[in-house]
Amino acid sequence: MSWNHRVRKETVDGEDFFTIVEAFYNEKGELRYTTINGVAPVGSTIEELQQSLQWMMDALGKSILEEPIVYVADDDDKDGGSSQFGVGA
Repeated sequence: MSWNHRVRKETVDGEDFFTIVEAFYNEKGELRYTTINGVAPVGSTIEELQQSLQWMMDALGKSILEEPIVYVADDDDKDGGSSQFGVGA
């Protein structure tokens, strides 16, 4: 499984907001789920923080997601889900 940062658009009371989320992909490169909440840049060193910020900046060049994508287990998933990702329909 791989991941990257993506921009997600949310509409609240008719107003649009954009946030950075983590997006997770299966071995085929298909988007499987995102974090429900936006994420903040983090690092245990300044260099790691810079890398985190760069990955988030890279997300600005990717297509914008319109809604959370919740975890749904299938035969391709070997990792299982996590409580931060929600439960699929």
